[in-house]
Amino acid sequence: MNKILHFVFLTVAAVFLLSSCDDSDPYYGSGVQSEFNLLYSNRTGSSEKYGTLQLKYSGEEFYGADVYFEKQSDYTANIKLLNVVPGEAALIENVELVPSEGSGYTFGGSATTERGTALKYSGSVVVTEEGYENANKRLVLSLSDVVIPESSVFVSGTYPTMKIDARRETGYNGTFYSMPAYLDWKVKRDGKTESLISVAGIDMTLMVQRLLGSMLYLVLPDITFHKDGNLTVKYAALPDVDMADLMNGNVDAGMRQEINESPKNLVFYNVKRETRNSNLGERDYMYIRINIESLLKIVNIGNINIDLGGLLGGIDLGGDGLDLGEIINVLLDYYPKLNSLLNNGIPFLIEKNEVYVPEYGTSYFYGDYKLYIEENEIGWLIELLPDILDLLGVDLSSLLQSLIDDPTLAPILGPLLDNIVDDMKNTVSVKLGLYLQGENN
Repeated sequence: MNKILHFVFLTVAAVFLLSSCDDSDPYYGSGVQSEFNLLYSNRTGSSEKYGTLQLKYSGEEFYGADVYFEKQSDYTANIKLLNVVPGEAALIENVELVPSEGSGYTFGGSATTERGTALKYSGSVVVTEEGYENANKRLVLSLSDVVIPESSVFVSGTYPTMKIDARRETGYNGTFYSMPAYLDWKVKRDGKTESLISVAGIDMTLMVQRLLGSMLYLVLPDITFHKDGNLTVKYAALPDVDMADLMNGNVDAGMRQEINESPKNLVFYNVKRETRNSNLGERDYMYIRINIESLLKIVNIGNINIDLGGLLGGIDLGGDGLDLGEIINVLLDYYPKLNSLLNNGIPFLIEKNEVYVPEYGTSYFYGDYKLYIEENEIGWLIELLPDILDLLGVDLSSLLQSLIDDPTLAPILGPLLDNIVDDMKNTVSVKLGLYLQGENN
């Protein structure tokens, strides 16, 4: 497991290093000439020909941003925010400049971007005595009261993770059950389309969903989608619980370990309605993007000592023989897709979940929203999996089976896991995700 975690963080570092190699000159428009007309950056390893950026977003430090500043007249400027406002390269036009003592300006105001994000801004641009070339130009910028556009299909707020089988009062007849995990993975076996999670033709998906659902309930108490586009989670370590109890839903909130909360400006989200697959037409996608710079500030990549506020428990991942060069070679063919995921975010479909009400019997309603990713978005990751496992020297079947310590479940899941990697290569369709239950719904 340590080796896998080490690989994940080295992968992030590899893609980050590849993307940092793009050091092309920034493009400027038709503004007036000024020594302050620059790209200002606080990305790791950014060129000295860029200005220095100090950025706060919703009151917290923001890393990994590029901001264009360009004077349009003696007392106005345009500011373009790259990798900052979720879902857009936001342009703030006609910013009024107030000359400050010495060389520089201060500014402040409010704006609404082209996509509809409302925000307030304040800051200054000055020449300092630190740095050389353009690094002695410093842009200090604070963005506050940020509100990204609300989606017609999704409402921001806190979504607690529900226990499996939790009953919900509704206006319909029947009993409604919650289920946090959403899983639907079909593969080709012997000419037949079956669930990846099936044994002797018997679909075991619901059993695994229940297992994952109870684990999510214990380790992920809730997810909050903030109005400014931040996504934060409360999380805890997984307690020592029998697999059978997890599958049967014999868990409660009192079993949770110490609960922590992820920092802001680490993960962002935004919802767009667009066509990503011409065969499927327009659909609503939630893009979830990890701010890699913030992640690398938390993770000391030099020593690979993890300190995610307790999330991974300070695991030391050093000394397992993995080589960054080998990882880069494996990833090169997939770099454009990896880079797109890191820069634009992972596209999850977001749907209002429909209530299934049969004429007779039990009614089922697993959550207010269904958030999931499909095979057309992650098929290349499935293709990459054998190369990753080979590089790590990991037998996935053995690894998964080692996690099953329950004498009741081992005989059931064991045969399922024997050929799981080969089965994955014959994937027909995949849907992986969560059901979200609104706090006040």
